[in-house]
Amino acid sequence: MTTMIQKTRRTDFEGLGYKTMVETGDEVITREVCGLHIHAFADEIKPELSRLSSVIHQTKGGWQALWSHLYDRHEPVSDAAMLGLAIEVGILAVIILVASVASVGGHAMTLYLVGSGFVISLVLGVALTGIATALTA
Repeated sequence: MTTMIQKTRRTDFEGLGYKTMVETGDEVITREVCGLHIHAFADEIKPELSRLSSVIHQTKGGWQALWSHLYDRHEPVSDAAMLGLAIEVGILAVIILVASVASVGGHAMTLYLVGSGFVISLVLGVALTGIATALTA
């Protein structure tokens, strides 16, 4: 995503200053003209800067709230325990995926061997797996 600031950074202020100095021949006028260009550029990027500042403040607020929720309480959370739980969730997700694939395969194969078409067996296998999962949950 290209922001407005990145798009407008292509203005070569050094080149503009040199060109203005060559045209006017007066340092004071060049400073005034270039200053006006710089102020116009600042006014142009002000909305983008305020939006980015707002995003930064919201993100910092979220971090501070999470920190407060986890560590500034009666019994702080252990980082090692959180890391262990994250690894455990990843392992369980892989196990659930393998079990789901095996269940869909088993249901689909049973329906295919009974005489249903391949596509119908696969669709019904997914449906039966979903029903079995919903009933056990």
